[in-house]
Amino acid sequence: MNKIVQRTVYTGVLLLTFLMCTAGIISSFMFGDNLQKMLNSVLNIRIYEPYIGGKVISTIFDPLHDDNGSGSAVYPANSFYAEGNLDLVLYTIHEPVYHAPWQAVPEYWQLDLEFRTGFQDIHKPDYNKTIYMYIDADNVHSGSVKTLFDHGENISFNENNPWDYALAVTGSEGFVYNAMAEKIDELEVVYSADGKKVIVRVPLTKKEMQKIYTAQITNHYVLVCAYSPLDYAEVLPLERRRSRTSGGGLTSSLMPKVYDMLYDGDHRTMLSSWNEETMEPAQIISTAVNMKYTEAAVLSVSKEAITKLQEQIHELQKEHSEIQKQRYDNLKSRETLSEEEQTELALTALGLGDKETAEATFTVLLKRHSDNPTYLAYKGSLESMKGANASVVAAVKAVNKGYTYLDRAVLLTEGTIEKVKNGSASEEEVNARFNALLNRGGNSQSVPNSVFIKAAQGALDYLEAAEIARLTNNNILAAGCYYDAGVCFNLDDKNNDALVWKREASRLVKMTSDVSALPLEEQISLLTLKLKLIQEGLLQ
Repeated sequence: MNKIVQRTVYTGVLLLTFLMCTAGIISSFMFGDNLQKMLNSVLNIRIYEPYIGGKVISTIFDPLHDDNGSGSAVYPANSFYAEGNLDLVLYTIHEPVYHAPWQAVPEYWQLDLEFRTGFQDIHKPDYNKTIYMYIDADNVHSGSVKTLFDHGENISFNENNPWDYALAVTGSEGFVYNAMAEKIDELEVVYSADGKKVIVRVPLTKKEMQKIYTAQITNHYVLVCAYSPLDYAEVLPLERRRSRTSGGGLTSSLMPKVYDMLYDGDHRTMLSSWNEETMEPAQIISTAVNMKYTEAAVLSVSKEAITKLQEQIHELQKEHSEIQKQRYDNLKSRETLSEEEQTELALTALGLGDKETAEATFTVLLKRHSDNPTYLAYKGSLESMKGANASVVAAVKAVNKGYTYLDRAVLLTEGTIEKVKNGSASEEEVNARFNALLNRGGNSQSVPNSVFIKAAQGALDYLEAAEIARLTNNNILAAGCYYDAGVCFNLDDKNNDALVWKREASRLVKMTSDVSALPLEEQISLLTLKLKLIQEGLLQ
């Protein structure tokens, strides 16, 4: 695996060359920008907020890939519980809605939960989550500090914020309970078409629920468990070894039966805080939410800090360009080159803006190896670049031709991620998949989405590349891919998805402290990403 890790770092360096030279493509497709502006002006329709849940008052990010509970919990050996289905990534709280016309319940409170993955088959949805949301609505010391069902999730709550309402979502239905564990109403539970979002509407028509309207702050405990209608509290149990009817990784009878919980940080310490001597369960803390809508605060960013970072990036890029120029001149001066050196020449030429040499070299290489995914991927990108500054017809033709190469490269490398997971992928296979995904992803991000409708595909390409990078311990490349997936989601008008993945990129960037210890190309990549995140208010 070490060789693969080293090689993927090198792949990231080569792809940095590609990303740097294609970053300006979108500005060249002016017809796409103009068409998008025209569409925006026509479709600028104001949506009546009660139809979509009311104003959003808070969105809380939860880290990705933390669906292992106290640290050792693993999913059941049952395809019903697909990987990532229990990984909460975003929790959205809406302002309570008064008189919503043509709604089944005209007064309600909507909460949205988004997960890393959704249904495996949208035609056969898997309602596999048991979600308990405990709400402290009055911020006083009345209420309960125990779970709705005694030892149901094997946790307890902070005594400073006992809960007043329990919202229990089990599979596709749900109910509201008071602090005395009495069922007081039914929840409206709706899954999105892809299964990644669970929308929960809490009816507020009963007097007992009216304090939600007057609450200034609510405190939320959100626990995600595996759904099982046959088990206690409708929560699938954990055992030492996973099976079709239980999760795995049990280390103590007091271990929480929770895979994920709402917490913008590492929740494992809280979920591991049980005491076997006193038989006290793990105690968790709540997340506070301001219940009144306010305009989003503008993050204060130091212009001086941004300027300093820009200057640092500029100096590193200058140094990198000089090294690349020396290598380029050296390769060009030779009469014969090995195939590996020819590939390096093509990539170096591309990074320096010599597209003619890059394309000529890749064309020669493709004649020799017509099904080489890397050569196909870069040939496809070079074909797409011919659409820059071209007429509409010529641009569309160039991009479509480019995608014939790009799609072929992706097709030829299918199944690589499965090999990475089971440890059988060679470094050549990993590199080829990276080249295929990131070239197609870069093109999909760059061409006008209003014309080519490629942004959604680009997001998927970047996410798979990020997953491979994560599995091979290349956090910098993973962070860059997560960010670019977010950009694609923005282009596809999926701004919540964009926020999730950009926030994950920000989390990974924060984990890298000593930038100077990195290779030059990785320093450029990391600092450039850091600059973007700071400018978007996602990093300080």
